[in-house]
Amino acid sequence: MKNNSCNRRLYTGIITFLIPVILFAQRQYDYDDSSIAGGADRAFNGLIIIILLVIGAVVVLLLGNLFYKIYYGLNPEATPECKAQKAKEEKQNEEVYLNKKATPVAVDLGLSVKWCNINFGKANSPKNIGEYCKWGELHSYSVNGYDLFNCNFNDIGDISGNPKYDIVSKIWGNGWRMPTKIEFQELIEKCLWTECEKGYNVTGPNGNSILIQCTGYVIPTIYSPSNHDEGCYWSSTPNDGTSNKEFNQSSYSLRFGGLFYKGPTIEDCAGHLAMMIRPVHH
Repeated sequence: MKNNSCNRRLYTGIITFLIPVILFAQRQYDYDDSSIAGGADRAFNGLIIIILLVIGAVVVLLLGNLFYKIYYGLNPEATPECKAQKAKEEKQNEEVYLNKKATPVAVDLGLSVKWCNINFGKANSPKNIGEYCKWGELHSYSVNGYDLFNCNFNDIGDISGNPKYDIVSKIWGNGWRMPTKIEFQELIEKCLWTECEKGYNVTGPNGNSILIQCTGYVIPTIYSPSNHDEGCYWSSTPNDGTSNKEFNQSSYSLRFGGLFYKGPTIEDCAGHLAMMIRPVHH
């Protein structure tokens, strides 16, 4: 039966209120009118109080039940049963998600490269969805400066597969590497992006799919990720030529979600920002 828990709370509150009042009324009713003047009147008054309280309690319960039916009729997702079912489904999905993320798997989406099912790093639980990395560094995020702070990214060139700068190629090896800007463009243009609670389910032309989560990013000197409702993923491709030093130290990235990115797009970002990496494999 729907709304049982809410009704139980309502009943408990009413009963808690009624018990001392009924006890008081009963005390009035139990007076011995043979020894105390006016005892009969007090007993009658006590009986009237008990009857009125019972009627009032029934009315309140009926009105309360009607209120809950109307409220939950307009807000079906707010019902305790719906919340409990949603929590159960999320737990089941989380368990399935955990199992799928146990090891990196190259998923064939029908594109020029295969995409990993997980982010680079220790992506072995829903709360640990990968490692935040600055562009071109061979270690996960730290607040202790930036290895390439004085470098021109265009002098380095595209780092995909270069173990000197590509942390995926260096740490994972076995054909894994960072995706290029072109490969991100292919992922956007040739796949169906379906928004979900964790980010986007990306379905390739052949029907296979991967989940790309909203992970946020980490800005310098700050330890915790910002903008968890955004997806931020490094490509291996530096921003093409510019005379502006700031953009000479930026690379293209995949962005989606949040206030500014309603769908997947590619944007250049400063290399000292720490983001996730979604590896690819030939």
